[in-house]
Amino acid sequence: MRWKTAGKLLTGAGIGVFITFLASLRLIPETTPVEEVLALYLLGLAIGAAAFGVRGWEFRASPVAYLGGMMAIVAVTLISEVSEVTAAKLFAVILTSVLALGIYRPTGVTDALLAGPVYFGGVATALAVEGALDLLKSVETMVGTVFVGIIGTMAAFLTAALSLMIPTKPEKPKP
Repeated sequence: MRWKTAGKLLTGAGIGVFITFLASLRLIPETTPVEEVLALYLLGLAIGAAAFGVRGWEFRASPVAYLGGMMAIVAVTLISEVSEVTAAKLFAVILTSVLALGIYRPTGVTDALLAGPVYFGGVATALAVEGALDLLKSVETMVGTVFVGIIGTMAAFLTAALSLMIPTKPEKPKP
């Protein structure tokens, strides 16, 4: 699979999970088992990936944001297993998860605008999987993952938007 196709699928997956998350806030009761919520998220992931996979779009920053959101939640969970979760560690996780967005610059405005919601889609995917596997045991882990999800979403969007605005080639000075 080529990177261009994988980028479309990952971006669609992130948007699908993000939309499913927004719909679940209103439509799914709080007493719904985590396994059913995970199944709904995976359905949204599949529908989003299928919808974006057939389009002719190209994304570079959004798929990296999706993977960054997933890896950030995994990192917070792993940190909570071996040590105390502190604000400094959470900010380090956020910084690390959006660092690649400075390297993989957006292909356009749409790619930059989608980076934030797609990051949150990655966060929601990882949280649903970890919840179904019963890995979120302590309150500090749960609070840390929500913090990383919200602040990381904003950081992903701002990083993608700023990297889009910064020129890649320096202009020659005029005499």
